[in-house]
Amino acid sequence: MKLKDLIDEFIQAKQNEQSRNVVGYYKDLGVFHDFLESKDVTEKNINEYLRGISTDIIIDCINYYITKNNVTSVSTVQRFVSAVKEFFVYIMTVGHVKNEPLLKAIGLPAHKIDSFRYSINKAVSDHPILIESGKSSRFTEEEIIDLINECNSVIQDVSRYAESDSISFNKLLSAIIYKLTIFTGIAYREIIDLPRTSYKENIGIITINEFSIHLPEQLVGQLNEYIYIRDSKSISTKLLIQFDGSDLPEKTSSRVTLLKEITGRGGLTGIIKYAITEMLKIDVNPKVIMNFTGVKDKIIEHCIETIYSESLGTSRYLDSKIRSLKIYEII
Repeated sequence: MKLKDLIDEFIQAKQNEQSRNVVGYYKDLGVFHDFLESKDVTEKNINEYLRGISTDIIIDCINYYITKNNVTSVSTVQRFVSAVKEFFVYIMTVGHVKNEPLLKAIGLPAHKIDSFRYSINKAVSDHPILIESGKSSRFTEEEIIDLINECNSVIQDVSRYAESDSISFNKLLSAIIYKLTIFTGIAYREIIDLPRTSYKENIGIITINEFSIHLPEQLVGQLNEYIYIRDSKSISTKLLIQFDGSDLPEKTSSRVTLLKEITGRGGLTGIIKYAITEMLKIDVNPKVIMNFTGVKDKIIEHCIETIYSESLGTSRYLDSKIRSLKIYEII
């Protein structure tokens, strides 16, 4: 089958799924098509070449994409990689091409050194001309779900070693912080100041800025694993501590290394924006959110504007809210 036919079939499948704008897929996979032509790939050898494509060749394709399009944005490159990866997953899943090594690398958790995502994120992070312009932009729901799954995988992998190994301990701690941030939207400066007494592990309740909330069952179990190790190491008054028992540093730089490996992004602000946006969507009062999370009003306002631009400005939204008024049925 011709590469163009494979791409067209993939695009049609995406249209059927009502996925993102397929114009982006056409553009990105068009570059991939050109890259293969630059490697003297023809109709005669296309199947053989696709069967042998590795993560390293995809990285070569990324460099080709950057050079050809004068790209400087990390987020733009990540979008391109996502399109190429989805294309390969599709053609391998439906049986057009067999490439077990690539499929295995794509399936590995992003924090694994042999994984497709780890290698891609490292290559993008190390590229001399790329700028992380979207560092503080809100994470999408898909990114958050992927991050949660990756955190769960990390915690499962490292918990047994965290008591005696500093690297494992740091990964466990980072994953716990990411999950707490996803669930609560709490600012990092607030996280590092949480007292040990703020968390009651026997009932899974955490108190943040005088607000007491129940944590999800899975997060309770994971946080309790950390607490067991933490309490054996230190009598610090802080809930979250470093491997040596000392307080966490105020700067986030040491805490986002794992996040960058997993997502290619090196900041917690995008996670906080996601959490706050989700709370606003279920009508949690902005003042309550601000007092609970410790987040500045500027971020709250940005999240409100984002929601408004996405849905609150529509007639459908206003109509549904007005129809929920108590007087609607009797007026």
